[in-house]
Amino acid sequence: MSDGPTRPADPVRIGMPQLAHAGLSEHWLLRECGDRHWCALAARLGLADPVFTDDTGRTAYAAFLGLALTGARLDAVREHDRLSIDTRLLRLGPARHLSLHALSVAGRAVGRLALLSTFVRRASDGDNRSVARVSVPADAALADAREDAPLAARLRALRDGFDLGAEGLVVPATPREFEFAPCPRNDFNGAEFLYFASFAALLDRAAWAWWREPVGVTTAGREIAFLGNLNAGETLRIALVGQHRDGPGAGHACELRAGDGRLLARAITRRAPPRPPGCPAARHDGHDDRHDRQP
Repeated sequence: MSDGPTRPADPVRIGMPQLAHAGLSEHWLLRECGDRHWCALAARLGLADPVFTDDTGRTAYAAFLGLALTGARLDAVREHDRLSIDTRLLRLGPARHLSLHALSVAGRAVGRLALLSTFVRRASDGDNRSVARVSVPADAALADAREDAPLAARLRALRDGFDLGAEGLVVPATPREFEFAPCPRNDFNGAEFLYFASFAALLDRAAWAWWREPVGVTTAGREIAFLGNLNAGETLRIALVGQHRDGPGAGHACELRAGDGRLLARAITRRAPPRPPGCPAARHDGHDDRHDRQP
């Protein structure tokens, strides 16, 4: 068995909770697909709910090792659209699972999100610095996916550092840093971890503080490799370590660290420029009016 169950693509009616200023909210999308990942994982393990325990019976969590959002057309999603999310789950190895989420509106692709997780628990209650990986016994009998896992390899490379040249990035002429104290009521989840979706949201806060990007800019692609977590009350520092050759508004690379310097994540972000004034949104018949315009 290589493939896990696929969650039916019940269309989501797009309203204010799912929208941001210029289209589909990336923050909502990550939270929604994160929940679909956990539910698919629970179904694969024969659980009614995503309640996981390790081999000692202690609570375990499916924590994300990384994510990759590619081919995103967030600006093409509008109020009252029906967004379909087709989710497929793969087991890549002991305790590691990859979910693939194909996003479409009226049959037209608007992006693809991949999430890679492992099982963890805290060695010390209440201390997110003490997180360690564990195995979940029910998963041992399941077969690994017999296919290449380039995303897992890509995220491992990102965890080790940035190859700026290969990414089309350069060292920024002006170093920049953003410091933020995540709020327990907004940035942490019910398991008391700094939520994986909050990392992307905080990267956007940093970019907004640094450059005041045009409000119509959306994310075209994002990769984040997670290496640690934060306790409530700690400070998060985001450092700009690379920017696109066409300028930081086209893309950038950042490191996220705790206030004491402990590395929490590395991230690469690609931006889609805002539509020119008067240019309509991409139509749902598969034709994009923007491509008819001369550069």
